[in-house]
Amino acid sequence: MKQSPAAALAARTKRTRKYRRDCALTRLLNQHGLTSQQVGRAVGVHASAMSHYIHGRRTPTLRNARKLAEFFGVAIEELFHD
Repeated sequence: MKQSPAAALAARTKRTRKYRRDCALTRLLNQHGLTSQQVGRAVGVHASAMSHYIHGRRTPTLRNARKLAEFFGVAIEELFHD
């Protein structure tokens, strides 16, 4: 079975932060042991945008939601499930 990009990146990096907000994106970051900055770089989303998504100040565009869902190997709907 092919490994998701998130799992591949997590295997190469060391967890540096645990996010506390209880949202799907936060759970995915914690589950894979990744920071928002690492994921943002990998999918081409600015670090400040990732922070806004995590803290609920902004909703990702459909394009960015697709990138994030593909990166984590989940359906787009799962990114918004709290």
